[in-house]
Amino acid sequence: RNIKLVIVLFVELFFIIICGMIFSPESVDESLKIVGLISSICMIITLLCVFFVSHKIGFSFFFCIFSYVFSFGLSMLLLINYNLSTTSSFSMRNGYFSPFDIFGSAIFVLCALCATFIGYCISYKNMQNQTRGRVAFYNEQRVRRVGWFLIIVSILPTFYLLYSDITSTYTLGYGSTLQGYRGIEKICSLISGFFISGMLMVFLFEKNRLKRLAILGIIGSYFLLQLIGGSRGTVFQIGVLLIIIWNLFFKSIDRKRAFWIVIFLLLGMFVFSVVSAARIWMSNGVNVAEIIKMVAKDLVKNNFLFACIREMGNTQIINTLVYKDCPSIVNYQLGYSYVKILWAILPNFIGSAYTGYIGVDITFSKLYPLTSAGLGASYISEGFWNFSYGSIIIFLIFGCLL
Repeated sequence: RNIKLVIVLFVELFFIIICGMIFSPESVDESLKIVGLISSICMIITLLCVFFVSHKIGFSFFFCIFSYVFSFGLSMLLLINYNLSTTSSFSMRNGYFSPFDIFGSAIFVLCALCATFIGYCISYKNMQNQTRGRVAFYNEQRVRRVGWFLIIVSILPTFYLLYSDITSTYTLGYGSTLQGYRGIEKICSLISGFFISGMLMVFLFEKNRLKRLAILGIIGSYFLLQLIGGSRGTVFQIGVLLIIIWNLFFKSIDRKRAFWIVIFLLLGMFVFSVVSAARIWMSNGVNVAEIIKMVAKDLVKNNFLFACIREMGNTQIINTLVYKDCPSIVNYQLGYSYVKILWAILPNFIGSAYTGYIGVDITFSKLYPLTSAGLGASYISEGFWNFSYGSIIIFLIFGCLL
């Protein structure tokens, strides 16, 4: 399927390989700028292919954007002369990476992304329901009742945990909320697992106007408390999911709605940046209002959009780190980490079944100079850690599944 667009992406893949053979940057900054230029060109070509294959701005379109921004955000910023730190341990320019490391890893990641979207274009078939408005489903009333039941059962434990996280963030720091729950909080965390499912079921199937307003109020309160507690990931994930549900089952996203979505995304990026910066100071006894005011002014002055891209672009560090230190320091996994992911689906009643589980972030963060903090991971670094360049086949399959 979509043979013309697949050919375009194969030409892009050939272009990436040729660039890898032609260029040999001699400095870190030169390497980053060349990578920024090549990745920007590839992102535009890939985005156009993804759009023309589906003729809509949907999940895969945004996945493509974020894949490139997360993987090459730092290089793209340096390309436009944005100041990147040379002193922070979380920096591409602190001397740990050579120009060869940066450029070589970038060529691999570009090939991985290209393979992903070749697989996507090969397998994509537009089967979207063209009818406007949400179609009726069998037993909607029962699903609606189950959704409300799950909310009623889990809302108190969920909001108790949110209150606990807020308290911990303001007294002990945001890092304390990442340590896991114990005692009564552990029980609450298990029950609260039903909350998001119930919330989405009601959002999708509730028809009563007052009850729909109630669920929107609950969602809004949940988002607000998550942000006050310093958490952004859950808000982002559920927010995107609500947009997808709205587009599929209620009203399609036309130009006017797309405009407002972009406005809210920019506003959300600003709020996320404020939360990210403010939570660092929350445990220092500084007035919260003053913190937010100070952070907001700084973000506006220094362009919050670039600050957000810089933070997202830190994934470029972990991709380069895995490329540099595997297999010289850490051996290839040869598919073992994928097996452990599948194994983790089983209920944990087999005693020490999960003892020794190690991910990319845990393994490679210890190799990073001056810090043992987890840097996160990516599906590309996971692939290279398992099969090196052979993981390109894995990315092609992943694109087909996507």
